[in-house]
Amino acid sequence: MPKTSEQPLTAMKREIRAYLKRNGFDYDMGFYSKSAWRARGEPFGNEAAWSMTFEGPLYEALNYGSYGGYREGGADQFIHETARKYGYMAEMGYAWSMHFYEDR
Repeated sequence: MPKTSEQPLTAMKREIRAYLKRNGFDYDMGFYSKSAWRARGEPFGNEAAWSMTFEGPLYEALNYGSYGGYREGGADQFIHETARKYGYMAEMGYAWSMHFYEDR
């Protein structure tokens, strides 16, 4: 795990959000804490520490490999490796959501 004064979840969220913005994937997205996700009443992902929803470019990248989503260093690889780096695992929920769980 990287040395940082931030909590691992906070650092992971910051790094993923920066990547999404830098690569033009931060369009039509939502970010949810565990309690905010549960409040939506969704049947899946309720034990995740952090969840995100997306449409547009990130949806295309993670579902179809568009915009280099599946290539070496693409969005899929970056998100999963960053999650692992901070002690989390990333998992697709619906085609429009991803959840981050502590990797115990």
